[in-house]
Amino acid sequence: MRIGTDFPGGNVAVRSLEEKRALLSPELRDTEGYWFYWCFEAGFDVPGDYEFEFDGIAVGACGPAVSEDGGRSWRWLGSGGCTDYRFVYRAERPGRVRFSSGMQYLQSDLERFLSEVPEVTRSVLCRSRKGREVELLRLGAADAARKVLLTSRHHCCEAMATHVLEGMLRAAAATPELLKNTAFYVVPFVDKDGAEEGDQGKNRLPRDHAQDYCRGASLYPETEALVRLVRAERPCIVLDLHCPWLKFEPNERLHFVGPESKRMERAMDAWAVRLERELPPGLPYSASDNIRFGTGWNTAENYAKGRMLSCCCGGFDFVRAALALEIPYANMRGCVLDAAKARELGSVLLRVAAAALQE
Repeated sequence: MRIGTDFPGGNVAVRSLEEKRALLSPELRDTEGYWFYWCFEAGFDVPGDYEFEFDGIAVGACGPAVSEDGGRSWRWLGSGGCTDYRFVYRAERPGRVRFSSGMQYLQSDLERFLSEVPEVTRSVLCRSRKGREVELLRLGAADAARKVLLTSRHHCCEAMATHVLEGMLRAAAATPELLKNTAFYVVPFVDKDGAEEGDQGKNRLPRDHAQDYCRGASLYPETEALVRLVRAERPCIVLDLHCPWLKFEPNERLHFVGPESKRMERAMDAWAVRLERELPPGLPYSASDNIRFGTGWNTAENYAKGRMLSCCCGGFDFVRAALALEIPYANMRGCVLDAAKARELGSVLLRVAAAALQE
């Protein structure tokens, strides 16, 4: 067996490697503490059962994500035979297979989406620290009075959030009446370098992209450019999409992160009522799953290094709703979430946003 990470999003440290067994760790790089993201390719010379074990919790609620076409499409292996630390893959034939802690969404996925939905145009928000173009996607009327800002990948490992974002854009592109008077500004990869290089992103030292607001000078060109964009375009809705911890409660529930601002909390509650009503049984959600400010991990102490985009934007009087939504990696209240389901969730979120715009 051979293991490699020489492709976009690759991440794993090989501790030991035998013929059909590997001991692995996520590469933490500049992350403070432990995080669980990994993605690697294994090459098999002979059919058989291959065992992969990690030295920390790294296998999600539906097992690993598996791609047998070089990362173009992904499926869940399933939780059978898996533990929090270990999974076994049965290779039916020699070949190469990619495995990941979650379903990837990278530059190649964005390029494919843009080729399929020509209504979405591409510009550049800024250049990353390493010189990559950070996309700013646009959709809708250039002179629209109503503007919406959508973002994902403040934490670069949270790829399921970008599948949801794509679903929102596909739904918006298919709603011409909405686009007559609404403009969407969309940043799919806030931490573009981290997404392509396979970083954790979460808890990056000295602070990560999601902590880089309301603390004076920005560390990252992307966050600085986003604040400039908000001030210039004055969106009435800002929705920042994330994923939580890998598994366990409450991370296997879709939930809004409750804002400290009472005005934004009222906006969250209104969105939650609509979302609960609109989502089908296969995408279960309860407004009671939201984590209100002051409960659980969502306290002032958690924001000591800096605030999220939604917290920053909630202070602008022209913003009617600035919200952060956490999307589970795989299991959503007992239902399996994959790329197709994530896009369906995105289409429902678009309907909720459209209804909020009418108020």
